[in-house]
Amino acid sequence: MAKVALLIGVSEYEPGLNPLPAAAKDIQAMQRVLQNPGMGGFDEVKILANPDPQTMQYEIETLFSSRTRDDLVLLFFSGHGIKDDSGKLYFATRITRKNHKGNLIRSTSVPASFIHDIMNNSRARRQAIILDCCFSGAFDPSLQAKDDGSVDLKNQLGAEGRVVLTSSSSTEYSFEQQGSDLSIYSRYLVEGIETGAGDKDEDGKISIRELHEYAASKVQETAPNMTPKLITLKDMGFEMFLAKAEIADPRLRYRKQVEKYVIHGVISSTGRTILDTLQKQLDLSSEIANEIEDEVLRPYRERLNNIQKYKQAFVIEIENEYPLSELAKAELKDLCQILGLREEDVSPIETEEGAKKLAKVEARQGNLNRKILSQQQWNQYGLVRNEEQADVRSENQATQLLSKFTSFSSNKIALLLGRVLLTVVVVSSLPFLLSRLSQPSKQPSDLTQPSPSPVLPPSTNSPSSMDYSKLTQYLRENAWKDADAETERLLYEPFRSSSPYGTLTDADIPKIPCETLRTIDQLWIDTSQGRFGLSVKGQIWKEVGGQPGVYDSAVYEKFANRVGWVRTSTSSFQTFSANAPEGHLPQAGFALGSTIAALSTRLETCNIQ
Repeated sequence: MAKVALLIGVSEYEPGLNPLPAAAKDIQAMQRVLQNPGMGGFDEVKILANPDPQTMQYEIETLFSSRTRDDLVLLFFSGHGIKDDSGKLYFATRITRKNHKGNLIRSTSVPASFIHDIMNNSRARRQAIILDCCFSGAFDPSLQAKDDGSVDLKNQLGAEGRVVLTSSSSTEYSFEQQGSDLSIYSRYLVEGIETGAGDKDEDGKISIRELHEYAASKVQETAPNMTPKLITLKDMGFEMFLAKAEIADPRLRYRKQVEKYVIHGVISSTGRTILDTLQKQLDLSSEIANEIEDEVLRPYRERLNNIQKYKQAFVIEIENEYPLSELAKAELKDLCQILGLREEDVSPIETEEGAKKLAKVEARQGNLNRKILSQQQWNQYGLVRNEEQADVRSENQATQLLSKFTSFSSNKIALLLGRVLLTVVVVSSLPFLLSRLSQPSKQPSDLTQPSPSPVLPPSTNSPSSMDYSKLTQYLRENAWKDADAETERLLYEPFRSSSPYGTLTDADIPKIPCETLRTIDQLWIDTSQGRFGLSVKGQIWKEVGGQPGVYDSAVYEKFANRVGWVRTSTSSFQTFSANAPEGHLPQAGFALGSTIAALSTRLETCNIQ
């Protein structure tokens, strides 16, 4: 009775199939444990890296021919499995490619039917196939829509006394694990033999069933979306013993106890006490015990790492666009598959982070709901829009507004109050208006001659003297570049004569009137539905760790990446489009980190959120 194995790894491919660097390392690792007399104890283990179809077929036929009935023959393949439009399975070689119509050139691959025929003609009655690959729909993604994506391995490769192990079922991804040189399934097959952990019943022998169960459990702890399969026509295939384990090995005994007391990636408190006691009884050093625990807990930690990767990608996507486009959803779904995550793994992330984003959007929209009346309404009442804003904070403004109302007849006053009270302007001024209305009535002469207000006369720097009509027009027409230039003019014009470079300096920013900032900010936010605006920049500056008035290069780099201010050697960072990242506009000269820090201080002072 002989134990022989052929290990095939294909890591290099023609364009159209992704390279798989781990495949070549998979076969080397498997050869190491199978050839080891204290582990696999195989008589012959041959590796075949990146073969062409003819070489691959020749070696497979050689493996199964001239065998006796009691021999154990193992065929291991790590690489791409390809399914054509009729559902037939092929194994890719280094020259596998497609024709001009996008269909698989079958002669460049090895069909599963060829392997099936060769194995049927072999005298060996103990045959095992291990496939660490996914089964993609040839080269054409549309093929996946033509069937249920399944691969009938039982009929294509199954037979009495034969066992087929697969790293993933159907068209699921079988992928390389970050931080490991091996493919994820192969890695745990090797680990199960090398550590002896695959000996589930502790009889000193590792059957192919036990090894698969061990590897499958570890795979699903790391990547729940992968579902390794074991296929056999009769139970006798389960009793093929691939390796042996040292029952008395203290490392193995400790490892099995660690696995026993790990629940969802955490060692229970009682389990911790048991393991500490067992470590002393087995005379294991703390270093060895920690190493074993790290190996056992590694799948859980890697799964958490994959979940965190998805979370980071999802947060970036919803910051760039919200709600997500169909393209973004499709890309996130692909990432979920590649990371081996299930819908139940990512659904809580999408719900929580989506709720946070929605809350932010609604908060900003809430500020918009307290904005000024529409231009048409202000014109109807003979008011100037940029003077009476939604956020009327000063008593002088409220006095002027009240005087404006009382200059009309009683019927007009009632009509105007009925309309204006429905707006946020009067809501914002309501406490002051009520206090004034509760005072004793003045004589008619007093009403027609209101007391002088201590408001300063307009100057060139006064917001009331500024004309926002061009900015309003540009924004309504989505002329983002013109709107950005007009915003810069409105902010810088009062200071150009005093600035040595003809632009706004950090020292000038605190002098910008709050009402000017507030008006410009609301116009941008209103038009962009909360995507662009000065207050949006201020909020993002806070979210990336920025402090008002404090310039920090690391914080600014995060801010610039977040708002899309990334300059290349051939282009500016400015993007004048509604699809630009949130906070990208208006740029208006605020591209320097120091100006952003100064702007954040002014926004805080003016209480612009």
